Amino acid sequence: MKKIAKVSMFAALLVAAYLGLWPVPIVPVSWTAPTPPGYTGVHAVNQRLAGARQIALGGEVGPEHVLAGPDGKLYRRPGACWNTIRPARPCGWWPAA
Repeated sequence: MKKIAKVSMFAALLVAAYLGLWPVPIVPVSWTAPTPPGYTGVHAVNQRLAGARQIALGGEVGPEHVLAGPDGKLYRRPGACWNTIRPARPCGWWPAA
């Protein structure tokens, strides 16, 4: 068994040496990256999320999914429904706050 391991390691070393030391027709060249444009266009700074508020999680780890219901309220499906086999409470869509 040890002999097979030694032969395998030697063969792997030979393959690595062959691939690592074999000359290739690629010549590396220096490249100067262009200056990035910064936060412009769709990435421009804005205040769209300035009025966002955190949703109370009710002791859960975090909402896995949040969606708006027909009544305009947010509903969440907690992470406990996905992380455990038998959650403490039944899984479903609960009011977010």
